[in-house]
Amino acid sequence: MSKSPSFVLDEKAEFYTIAPGNIITGKHLKYLNACLNSSIFYFALRKYYMGGGIEGELKTNRLLILPVPKYEDLEYENAQKIEDLYNKILNNIGNKEIFNNYLNKIDSLLSGSLNLTEEEYSYIINSIF
Repeated sequence: MSKSPSFVLDEKAEFYTIAPGNIITGKHLKYLNACLNSSIFYFALRKYYMGGGIEGELKTNRLLILPVPKYEDLEYENAQKIEDLYNKILNNIGNKEIFNNYLNKIDSLLSGSLNLTEEEYSYIINSIF
């Protein structure tokens, strides 16, 4: 498991995966990728959903049970904001400061959508970094 989230969205089919690697398909992939790369879900993955393997390798069956809220279950406005922020991340991938700023905004939106208290959110952020 890497020291930070490492989920990639390949919209142009330019990349290949090698073992161990997984490919996720479906709707709202920008939203899903934003969630998977968020501090909140990265914390959950590392703390509760790692499935063993080499250095805590993420197993597909563990990823499938990660409780990411469905796009349709969030208020449309929040789900759309998360996708919009993810688009901004994709457009600023070379600028680490802007990139991190958008990731922080995604974390904040997810925190609110998941009804995390300030204390819970702070604990997660402080546990990762």
